[in-house]
Amino acid sequence: MAEIQARLELKGWNATQLKLRIPTIIRAYGDVLGEQLKQEIQAVQFSWPGQTRRRNGSTVGSPRDIVDTGNFLRSQRRDYPDATTLRFTWDAKSDRGFMYAGIILTGYTTSTGKAMPARNWIKPALDKHPLNEFFIREWRRLGQNRL
Repeated sequence: MAEIQARLELKGWNATQLKLRIPTIIRAYGDVLGEQLKQEIQAVQFSWPGQTRRRNGSTVGSPRDIVDTGNFLRSQRRDYPDATTLRFTWDAKSDRGFMYAGIILTGYTTSTGKAMPARNWIKPALDKHPLNEFFIREWRRLGQNRL
C-alpha cells in the first residue's frame, strides 16, 4: 500500500480551526486526486513490450493506457476511515477472482520468466497535485472564508 505522510508546522494552536479545516481539506483533496488518478489510468503513457490484443478487442502497443475493459478504472474507491484519513483502493478482479491492481502498479514476472513492467498511475497523479501545496492553498482559502 502506498502511503503519503505530510508534515505541518503550526505557528499557533487553534483546536477548533484544526477540527473544522483538516477534514474539509482532506475531502477536497480526495475529489481532486480521485479525478486525477482516473485521468492517469486513461492516459496513453505506459511502456509495454510489444503489442497486445486486449479483452475489449483492441490491439495496443507502447505506450498505452491501463484501461482495457474498464473494470480496473471502475474499481477505484475512495473512503475516509476517519476525519483525517483519505484512502483509495482498486479492487478489480480477473475472471478467476484474482485482484490485479497490485501487479499493474508493481509489475510482475510471467510463468516463462519474462519481467513485465510496472505501470504506476499513482505517482504522476501525486506529482500533479502535491498534498502539501494543496493543503496550504486550501488552508488559506478556508481562512479567508472564516472557517
